[in-house]
Amino acid sequence: MFGLATVGVKAEDLDGILLFDMEWNLAKPHNIFIKRVIDIILSSLAIAISSPLMLFISIKIRRSSEGAAIFAQKRLWKEEATFDFLKFRSMYLDEEEKLKRFLKENPQARKEWEEFAKIKSGDPRVTNFGNWLRRYCLDELPQLIHVLKGKMSLVGPRPYLPREFEKMGGYRKLIAHCS
Repeated sequence: MFGLATVGVKAEDLDGILLFDMEWNLAKPHNIFIKRVIDIILSSLAIAISSPLMLFISIKIRRSSEGAAIFAQKRLWKEEATFDFLKFRSMYLDEEEKLKRFLKENPQARKEWEEFAKIKSGDPRVTNFGNWLRRYCLDELPQLIHVLKGKMSLVGPRPYLPREFEKMGGYRKLIAHCS
């Protein structure tokens, strides 16, 4: 392995098979501390800068459809504990009824829903303003609060839904450990 720059990675030969042994640098206490400090600083700045926008979004959601501007969804945190994951509401309140009717009338959408638990386009549950929020990822802004609280990070996997975590099987411990 001449000429290959490796930082924290060792290349090993196992009977002609190239193996890489990597250091787990993120697990080092000083790196965890630095990452946390960066999360706190950047999320604080982002919350301060985006506060007027978040206020506008909250008012617009309340005026465009019934219900609260923010909704909470159970997500998994460390060691499979759950917390309320906040997002701006982009769907109508009667979304379950709309979904049932839509899937009954659209076999292709039903197949997509059964496979991915998502409807890629034309989801009748999503409000017009909700589509705009999702297009620009503005429905995610309340998550900055979770970064500030230490429940998630700006870098790394976002907290999983319990049903997503169950589908991971044996890989879930590894994936959760990588965050």
